[in-house]
Amino acid sequence: MAQSAYGRLANKLIDAEVNRVLGISRRDGACAARPHAKRVAERFPGSARARLLEAYVDLEFVRGLDAAIDKRACLHRPLGFADRAAQSFPNSAVIAAFRARLLFVLGEHDAAERECRRAIALENPRDPGDDCVPPGSISAPDVNARLVLLSWQFRGLVLKILGSAEDYWENCMTAERRRDFMSVRLDTLQEEYNMVDQSPAAFTVTSALSFLEEHKTWRFWLCPLCNAARKYLDTDSLLDHMCSEHPRKVPPRLQSIVEPILRLERDDSFVGVTFCQDSDRHAIMRLEPRSNVFKWLLCGPNRRIPDPKPFAERTKEKCRTGTMLLEIINNKLTILPADKSTAEFEKVLFEIQEKWFNFVQRTALDYRQILLILARSFLWRELKKCMGNDPKVTTKRISAADIDAIFANVTEDSGITSAEEQT
Repeated sequence: MAQSAYGRLANKLIDAEVNRVLGISRRDGACAARPHAKRVAERFPGSARARLLEAYVDLEFVRGLDAAIDKRACLHRPLGFADRAAQSFPNSAVIAAFRARLLFVLGEHDAAERECRRAIALENPRDPGDDCVPPGSISAPDVNARLVLLSWQFRGLVLKILGSAEDYWENCMTAERRRDFMSVRLDTLQEEYNMVDQSPAAFTVTSALSFLEEHKTWRFWLCPLCNAARKYLDTDSLLDHMCSEHPRKVPPRLQSIVEPILRLERDDSFVGVTFCQDSDRHAIMRLEPRSNVFKWLLCGPNRRIPDPKPFAERTKEKCRTGTMLLEIINNKLTILPADKSTAEFEKVLFEIQEKWFNFVQRTALDYRQILLILARSFLWRELKKCMGNDPKVTTKRISAADIDAIFANVTEDSGITSAEEQT
């Protein structure tokens, strides 16, 4: 109890000191407030708010410099303060948001996106209300609502990164450079996969191509009820196997109820993808720049497209999903009326067929999806690298207006308002 009371008293003291420094900044200018902010940060090293204050006031100082001065070089000082604060308080989403915005202003898009992704994935984030500068600037009824507001700020910043990449693609890359950019060697995709999985039984691109050559298809199913690695090329043979080997979980009567041979809907994400060889006879994946695939790749970073993951993990997820759906189907089979003329029979029959269709769709494994996820991960990183190495981006003059545009409400660009978030 005493410790809690002391903590509340300390927080009030820190808030008072932060507000005092901000008052100096408003009254006498950020230059006069900088030494005061430094002393507050040194006096309260265990306070995320006090540490952020130093970066905040220093940024205010940079924004107030003469309009003729390029702010780029000056921004590295507040970024340094933010970097050190982030190291001390890795679970502070507020500090992460400040740091990610500064990185974006400096044109360090890859680092900015990584900071956004890291912050969004925090398992035990600090209450933004305890860290924000000025105190009370993140207003919401509870900690979860405050975290939601910050989450949308991160997503809004990722949208800005995506917009910058689109603009760079359209206006800074030649048609020839785009064509070269959209051709990826398959051994490069294998290296991309090896970054997430180096197990002896890991997925290989050559095995996927061999599967295609042998079976004339990329898609297959695994039985979710056994550990056998046999690949089923159609749902007819899969259903035969499950009814024969697992009759208690997949009753044979299911075969007379569902249509086993199901042609899955065409996936437009694969239109515009070709596999061929380059001039050096290296196997490559070629993506048409104006195809749906390119839109998928470019929109991926903000569309929650899955990141590369071990193939074994992907198959386990598919099997878990399949097992769950088969349990639902089996339960519905037990309540299917014997009288086929009743409305209840038609209702339950439709539900069983619908769940079977879901099973077929959601448990299918397609090597193309894996290759496209790898390509998206690689190409998105390469595009940001191109931007980061381009002097037109890295030496572009930064004005106070550029800073204000990013440190304003990022959620405005995400199309989400705080009112919408709470509904």
